[in-house]
Amino acid sequence: MTMLRILRRESGLTAAQMAEILGISPELYKQYETGLADPPASILIDFSKIFNVTLDFLCGLTLEPRRRSPDTDLPHFLLKH
Repeated sequence: MTMLRILRRESGLTAAQMAEILGISPELYKQYETGLADPPASILIDFSKIFNVTLDFLCGLTLEPRRRSPDTDLPHFLLKH
């Protein structure tokens, strides 16, 4: 299971909901989640904001998510989009 899938499930979101939030097709989101496609930097930044983790964590450079401040959590991100 990829980190994206783990984070998405912990957030209580479906793959279809994630695709809608990101403005991409469900098929493309599934490719990101399964590692069949690499997301562009803009999508990685969105993942970081949605899941409140660092880019280093998403890219596998650290095992510590070092979550950012609460003002960047999922509800705030959704309100800005």
